[in-house]
Amino acid sequence: MQPQLVLDGQGEERLLLVMKGSFELDGEVLRPTYAAVVLADQYRGDPASTSLVAASEVVLFKPLPDLLLSGHAFPEERGGTTGAVSFRVGNWSKDALVFGDRVWMRGVTGLHPSAPQPFERIPLVYERAFGGADLARTSPLGCPENPVGVGMVDCRSGGPVPNLEHPRHRLSAAGDRPPSRAFGPIPPHWQPRRSFHGTFDADWQRTRMPLPPLDADPRAAQVAPPDQVLPHALEGGEPVEIRGVRQDGRWLRFHVPRLRVRVTVHDGRCVRELPTALDTLHVDADALRLDLTWRAHVSVHDGIDNLAWVRIDAEEAPHG
Repeated sequence: MQPQLVLDGQGEERLLLVMKGSFELDGEVLRPTYAAVVLADQYRGDPASTSLVAASEVVLFKPLPDLLLSGHAFPEERGGTTGAVSFRVGNWSKDALVFGDRVWMRGVTGLHPSAPQPFERIPLVYERAFGGADLARTSPLGCPENPVGVGMVDCRSGGPVPNLEHPRHRLSAAGDRPPSRAFGPIPPHWQPRRSFHGTFDADWQRTRMPLPPLDADPRAAQVAPPDQVLPHALEGGEPVEIRGVRQDGRWLRFHVPRLRVRVTVHDGRCVRELPTALDTLHVDADALRLDLTWRAHVSVHDGIDNLAWVRIDAEEAPHG
């Protein structure tokens, strides 16, 4: 559990409690382990030119659950040139095609991807998916959903082509605009998260700063790409299946633990239970670890010294 003192959209101080449950994946058996709460966005390098390793978990509220996957993709057979990754949670699923390194080649009809090279493994990162940006231009060109990818700019003979592709929107020629395909968190300055932060204009500077704009959308807290935001609650018990992320070719298969996390507080006046929700599921296929995150918050605007105590209990939820 990680407590944080934060301001909400009305400038009220709230005590945020982030509860994280981590489990080692041993076949279909889940063994409790430990992983720290992520307090700030962690980038692979320069935030302007690299993707997130992990997104900050210090947010008051997520409207819907985020589903995240990190790790590497492996070829379908040793020494192969192609593979596929499938990530399924309950009735939700997302797939990607995986190719060894390719470059643009010039043919009779223009530029097209070369044949893929054999590969041992490829990281599931946005740098290997469709996108890109030309930040040197006065008016930057590129992909606002994935400015660190490849295939959209620098389309020249010998230029890089994405390793990760959408199965139903293949990249076949320079100028194609398929959706980017990766499984990790997106930074706050990429679309669509950027558009959810609201309007930072002169009126905001005069009347609201440093609070969020009045037109801020809570979806800004969703760190998964839109197609990895589950449209309903995570209840626990959902089957999870992931293929293409193990060198031995085996699938990861398990069920989301049926856990109920209860947070009880004495706010100086009475004892009450705070609502909690399981709003983040992250599978680290390299570490063979499942991370689940719940959160709750309570007003301490009258003074945190009035808060007598906080108790957190986790128990197996009943079936049905």
